[in-house]
Amino acid sequence: MTQNKFIVQLFSISLLVVTCTVITDLFSTITLDFSYISTSFFILISFVIYRLIAFSLKSENPNLFSQVFLLVTFFKMMLSILLVIIYFIIVRPTNLYFVIPFLINYAIFTVFEVSFMIKMAKQ
Repeated sequence: MTQNKFIVQLFSISLLVVTCTVITDLFSTITLDFSYISTSFFILISFVIYRLIAFSLKSENPNLFSQVFLLVTFFKMMLSILLVIIYFIIVRPTNLYFVIPFLINYAIFTVFEVSFMIKMAKQ
């Protein structure tokens, strides 16, 4: 997968997520600030993952792709947990509903990342 194709797909999925968040925000009684923060976070993480996977595929080490895949998956999960904790400490939300849009974003971007990593590995 070329970088331009990746960027177009990332932009498309991000636009879809932001559009759904804005529409939900219009009709919802809860604030979705954390959803916008998490979407930005996942866009950045997706781009970093793409760059690391592209680097690993250029290596002569055939195991590097698997190692990078496992590491980025682990660090994405840890950074996501850290983001939720930091938001909870700083903002002190009155309920835990702020996590639901975050988890939806996490699932959407994880499916996107796995699909582009599989496409890259097949090339």
